[in-house]
Amino acid sequence: RASPFVLNDDQHYFLALPEGTWIDIPVFEQLCYKAERLLREDNDEESLTCHLAAESLYGGFLLADLPVQYTENVDKDWCWSRRYWLQEMYLKMLTYLAGTYRRRNDIPRALSYCEKVFRIDPCSERAHQEMMRIFHVSGRRDALDRQYRLCLQALERYDGRVPSPATQALYQSLMASL
Repeated sequence: RASPFVLNDDQHYFLALPEGTWIDIPVFEQLCYKAERLLREDNDEESLTCHLAAESLYGGFLLADLPVQYTENVDKDWCWSRRYWLQEMYLKMLTYLAGTYRRRNDIPRALSYCEKVFRIDPCSERAHQEMMRIFHVSGRRDALDRQYRLCLQALERYDGRVPSPATQALYQSLMASL
């Protein structure tokens, strides 16, 4: 049926938004990019502000309410790559937040951000690495070792692989310095 907001041109559909409308996805992306740049510039405070703002915009898996017949086949799922890319950006952002809170010595908050990542992706090596760093600064050798074992188990169970050389080297380095 005809709509002033959805336009059709040769079997391609376009969104025509009313004046003054904004979409959260580009704002989320801009905040994440700006926060990463600020992190590289060692500006944790402003980076934290941007990351928290981006976190508040992320509402979950993009178009998660699409009927299953449109998403069960990657060829039919027109937004599959975008959906997963945004989720990866979100998980990376959560890990950066964990690192920022670790550097601020807010260990409970740092751990909670890693746990958010694991609820979505138990195989996130970036989050496992950050958890090991958190346990290292806490002086928790036992927890650091347990986290590495959890990483090993998750990667074997879900991906059928071992941790990357970077994760293995980080574990060895952190254990050696405790």
